Amino acid sequence: MFVAFMFFGVAWLAFSISAWLANRALAAALPLSSRWRALYRYWWVCGLLLGVASYFIAFPYTTSERYIVHGFPFPAYAFDASGHDYVGFLTGPFMLINFMCWFFAAHIGFWLSARRSHGQAPRDA
Repeated sequence: MFVAFMFFGVAWLAFSISAWLANRALAAALPLSSRWRALYRYWWVCGLLLGVASYFIAFPYTTSERYIVHGFPFPAYAFDASGHDYVGFLTGPFMLINFMCWFFAAHIGFWLSARRSHGQAPRDA
């Protein structure tokens, strides 16, 4: 399950960064609506809020013991039922990658909105 989350996370991060690059090109090249441009001007606020919120994502996981796993799509650390923590050398990098996944996630919505308003998939520069 966690390996599937990580594959999903890599794909999500790659897609959201490519959407960010496409949106930068779209903002300069296409005549998009003033509402899109006004919202796009403050994309980083939404990204920052989502990135900070990513530190509070947790989900239960049960094997022979019950765990609370923190971090999505990259599980960064966990607590078991007795309160012991499971932190490793990947905790810091996974927390940073989770932040980046959620920080750039807002661009997917902007990209889809621009695609819908132009009736075709926008292309990167």
